[in-house]
Amino acid sequence: MRVVWNKKAEYHLNVIINYSIETFGERVAKRLYRRIKENDARLAANPNLGKRELLLEDMPIVYRSLVVHKHYKLIYHIEAETIYVAALFDTRRDPASLGDHIK
Repeated sequence: MRVVWNKKAEYHLNVIINYSIETFGERVAKRLYRRIKENDARLAANPNLGKRELLLEDMPIVYRSLVVHKHYKLIYHIEAETIYVAALFDTRRDPASLGDHIK
């Protein structure tokens, strides 16, 4: 399977990495980026690795989530042979706002 990040998820990743560079430095930001992106290979090998995202079960698509860092989780769905990353969600935010990240 292949993993495709949508534009909104890529935007969230860029915001997180830029914040990390400004706050913690480039080395820490690179480590965080690698930690997040290494999960692409894990998902490609095992698409059902993440659990069903119960906060999004009222949506027409079945979304799954995978914690990729203590503060972030990938929200994704599977279509045929492709895994679409829909969002990179900061788990410190209000869980009720998760749906807003998907729309």
